[in-house]
Amino acid sequence: MFSPKKRKKIATHNGSFHADDIFACATLLLWLDIHNEEGEIIRTRDEKIIAECDYVIDVGGVYNHDDKHYDHHQTDGAGYHTQSKILYASFGLVWEHYGLLLCEGDERVWRDIERRLVMSVDAPDNGITLYEVNDNGIVPYTIGDALSSFLPTPSEDDNRGVTFLSLVDFAKSLIQRTIKRTIEKYKGIDDVISVYNNLDNKEIVIVQNPYSRTDMQEILSTDEAELPDTFYIIFPNGADAEWRILGLRVRHKGFTLRKALPLEWRGLVGQELQKVTGVSTAQFCHRTGFMCIASSREGAISLAQQAIDN
Repeated sequence: MFSPKKRKKIATHNGSFHADDIFACATLLLWLDIHNEEGEIIRTRDEKIIAECDYVIDVGGVYNHDDKHYDHHQTDGAGYHTQSKILYASFGLVWEHYGLLLCEGDERVWRDIERRLVMSVDAPDNGITLYEVNDNGIVPYTIGDALSSFLPTPSEDDNRGVTFLSLVDFAKSLIQRTIKRTIEKYKGIDDVISVYNNLDNKEIVIVQNPYSRTDMQEILSTDEAELPDTFYIIFPNGADAEWRILGLRVRHKGFTLRKALPLEWRGLVGQELQKVTGVSTAQFCHRTGFMCIASSREGAISLAQQAIDN
């Protein structure tokens, strides 16, 4: 029998919006949806209206989970992320209490997203800098910058209420995609580690499940999948029916490879690469020597072994 959704009122402040209140509201709406409840967002600073709401986010000066109040603007703040000591903003407070269920109860996924997305929103809202400006004066264009670009200019009508709701919808989609991709990343980490742990010679790791290059590079950028004895990982790219060879980096944050592919292969395509390597299925070698592609598993293994022996 169809059960109509229960309706809950969510108060947050009116006026200017920021990434933390947008993402906090989005997280709570996703959590309510799982519980067959519907959230109505009310943007106000009127204390009487706030008192009538079921949840209060980023306004009211109180953090109390029992009362469903999640503000961080009080004099003593609202605590900090245990992973980093970065102060909580409203996104962090809501994620702390409601994010785990959204992540299917997987604490690895929950904390990973806290580190990559949630803290990157909470930090600037608390005046905490996460990066240094380089010599060219270039700074990252953050998710907060992107959302703030939707605030009205002095020559535009003030439509912040409508815009806020549309940005919350965007944030909901982004959180859902981030959760989906992070869950898949940890499945990939487990896959790669399982193969690695069962190898005697770990210089070349071959996995059978298909990955995109981006997904595999994200897997290899984690401490869990560091693979300290490995030079190359081979995996199928399901979309293109190719086998890719990736060189592992010395450090996650840098681009220096443990063993770059041979210099004489770099930048070659098709028959040129096949002639140099003697591998008939060789297709392409990146000019920097970090990746090579073959159209067969056997060809990829042959290329990787040649690179090891080179």
